[in-house]
Amino acid sequence: MTNEDLTSAEGRGKAQALRDYLDSLIKHSLPAHAKLPTERSLAAKYGINRATVRNALNQLELEGAIYRKQGSGTYVAEPRITKSIELTSFSDDMAARGLTPGCKVLITEVQEASSSLAFKLSLSPGAPVIHLRRLRTADNQPMCIEDVWIPQTLTPDLLKQNLEGSLYELLESKYHLSLTAARQIIDVSTLSRRQSELLGTAPHSPTLRVTRIVKDSMDRHIEYAVSLYRGDRYNFDFTVQKARGSRF
Repeated sequence: MTNEDLTSAEGRGKAQALRDYLDSLIKHSLPAHAKLPTERSLAAKYGINRATVRNALNQLELEGAIYRKQGSGTYVAEPRITKSIELTSFSDDMAARGLTPGCKVLITEVQEASSSLAFKLSLSPGAPVIHLRRLRTADNQPMCIEDVWIPQTLTPDLLKQNLEGSLYELLESKYHLSLTAARQIIDVSTLSRRQSELLGTAPHSPTLRVTRIVKDSMDRHIEYAVSLYRGDRYNFDFTVQKARGSRF
């Protein structure tokens, strides 16, 4: 973009013109972790003050498009992954975005269901449940830590299967469990030091925590899962509608 481009965009204001330029630079020209021009050089090149540049960069940082290193500069962040609220597997989500899903199995075990876990899975306390902990990746980049609990009676030999692929596909193809609905709760939490190490983030980074209970076509509780998504790489996109009879 040249000074002439900025002048032609005068109606939208120089701040918007700068934002358009930075968006184009980040999305189409520079790879992740590439360094952006300095505030001083942007201000000088496009004839605007540094406060305008700083405001634009601050907004991009809030949106997760860039990150700053003190004393070093401003860099392009890894692109965020937008997830819908539909019942889909991590593998399907990544494949739909042209990314290669991956998995590292961290824990496989059989537990006795605590009172709390038994309630979530509609089991009796002490019933056997399979617990899996997996680190999910996209193009070999860590994205999510998921803990999953499944009634062992529904999947008796699950721990003998290949657990590095889509768990939902395995449940449907081998155990003929038709997953139809889920209740999800999304909140914000903080990663522990160990979780941060697994996800490759700074210690105590924010995370999107998704708690999910999945039911099958027979209304049985098939899965209770807690997934920790990288806060710098994920957001959730869903549509809300006005309630019938409500007023604004």
